[in-house]
Amino acid sequence: MAAAPAAATRPPELATTTPEATAVARKPKPAAPVPRKPAEDQPAAQAQALGGSPAPETKPGAAPDTRVYALNELPDDIRRQLPAITVGGSMYSATKADRILIINGQVLHEGDPIAPDLVLQQIKLKAAVLAFKGYRYGITY
Repeated sequence: MAAAPAAATRPPELATTTPEATAVARKPKPAAPVPRKPAEDQPAAQAQALGGSPAPETKPGAAPDTRVYALNELPDDIRRQLPAITVGGSMYSATKADRILIINGQVLHEGDPIAPDLVLQQIKLKAAVLAFKGYRYGITY
């Protein structure tokens, strides 16, 4: 019996794989684009729409500052400019449209202006997030 050639004894997957085929098989898929929120949903755009100052300076391409500051963490000049507010009551609901906060005798919903440059952004169970001149800060009641 004659010996078979060495190429005939190779497993089929090795015989048909070429460096080009391997490179094509390992080519990564492009990443899907990340959806962005409209400008109206961003705190800086809300503050500017109400005649406020833009948000604190950020580097181009950097994500906007979404941090919620404690009142004592705000810069001194911003704290001095904050209008006085008094919380008279609140109602929290899992449904966003049903949440209310009574500030200075006014019934407010999320997104409502409280005073010039001051917007009620979010109502939580026993807290709220307010936006003032590009800064977001939290209050408790």
